[in-house]
Amino acid sequence: MNTSRNVVIVGGGLPGLFSALLISDRYPGFQVHVIERDTTLGGLYNSFKDEQAGWFDHGMHLIYESSIEEVDRHIRQALDEKDWIVLEGNRKDIAGLFYNRTLHQDSPYIDLRELPEHIRRECLSDLCLQLGHAPHKAGNCSSARDFFLKRFGASITDRVIEPVLSKLWNTDGISLDPMATRVVLMDRVCLYDSDTMDDLMKSDLIRSRIAFPKQMELPLRYRSTQRGLYPRQYGMYRVIEAIGQTLVGRGVRIHKQAEVREIVRADGEIQKVHVRGPGAEFVVDDIRLLHWSIPLFGLVPKFGLHSAPARFDPPHTQACVYFLLHAPPEMGDLYYFYCFDPGYHTYRVTNYSAYCPDARLPEGTYPICVELHFEAGASLESMDLAALAIRELMEFGVIESDAGVAFSRVEVSRVGFPVLTLNNSRIIGQLRELVDSQGIRNLITAGQAPERGIFFLHDILEHSYNAIVNWQDWS
Repeated sequence: MNTSRNVVIVGGGLPGLFSALLISDRYPGFQVHVIERDTTLGGLYNSFKDEQAGWFDHGMHLIYESSIEEVDRHIRQALDEKDWIVLEGNRKDIAGLFYNRTLHQDSPYIDLRELPEHIRRECLSDLCLQLGHAPHKAGNCSSARDFFLKRFGASITDRVIEPVLSKLWNTDGISLDPMATRVVLMDRVCLYDSDTMDDLMKSDLIRSRIAFPKQMELPLRYRSTQRGLYPRQYGMYRVIEAIGQTLVGRGVRIHKQAEVREIVRADGEIQKVHVRGPGAEFVVDDIRLLHWSIPLFGLVPKFGLHSAPARFDPPHTQACVYFLLHAPPEMGDLYYFYCFDPGYHTYRVTNYSAYCPDARLPEGTYPICVELHFEAGASLESMDLAALAIRELMEFGVIESDAGVAFSRVEVSRVGFPVLTLNNSRIIGQLRELVDSQGIRNLITAGQAPERGIFFLHDILEHSYNAIVNWQDWS
């Protein structure tokens, strides 16, 4: 009789913590272990504390529901109902963009009405030719360029989309995986005023390509029922800490500053997991299930496998600059906006107090975050990143001068910002095939898989949920 009782989850980010919540709730007879190499749980969904300025989230992080009740219930129950801010309807996700040297607050989509008339007519003509068929899904396209060509035609793709792709990813659309089109909203464009679009949106073919120009006035019949969640008291760390306390209360063993050193397998199953912790090593045996919730790069060598030599396209060098402002940023109701214009290092600006009023500190300051991207391998040591971010914020019209800044702090990412090129997707796919080819019965690899369109947190949680509940050997 199989008496294995241990479940090991590798990765203490929010996906791994959710999996621990789900398994410890559904299958309480198993001893769950969470292995996390960092000193804290939650990954980028945690917050960090500056001794002078207080808490900051790592960039822009809301929790969007997955629309699977069991998934969303586990997240909601982390806090009391009264301790959540629920963002729904037209306020679920208020985004904008800086494009053509203008900060657009009405819509997160590129507005073609600003183009010179002859170019606009050319773009409209091409777009009309595409309206005769349903837009292709990203998974059915050969590249990001192919996705946009089939959606908009050549004029919009070449004149509008390609320069933005080059700015955001430092490569062209033909080199990008079509799934990269899900990362930043670019699957629609603005062309008409609200009254005209209210009529045209009766057509699914039109609505899938042309955006309603004023997001706060979008008829609710077109809004997703998905909701956004954020703790009423500022700081996503509150959610992570609450989940951690729940897991400990259920007897889940959380191992921080720990990593898997060796995996022992036999007869198509994992038998033991050797873990190196802070100052000691230990072994978890009688493995019922190993759930690998982090990227596969670290798993392949644990099985003694070697993939074909391939050169991974390196990530962008990324830095986040956190500010406290004396006055609210000039962003209207926007939670965040992307910068589409070339010549700027800003990728995204987040205004925390737009969706969490408690983010405004008692001293009357307002926290924001500027994410800066640089080419892979760029050296940032000699750069004054705070001054660079301030200069770009001034050009965006978000602040008037550096006198509006009460505090700044720079954080350079250790891993950078990954670029989903076709080459990278191919390498990731090969790693996944290599692991799957081992036929290990008690292994689940469910986490972020951008090459499969599993990029955002709600996608990852849905992926993990389905993998766990559909695993056939919980008896």
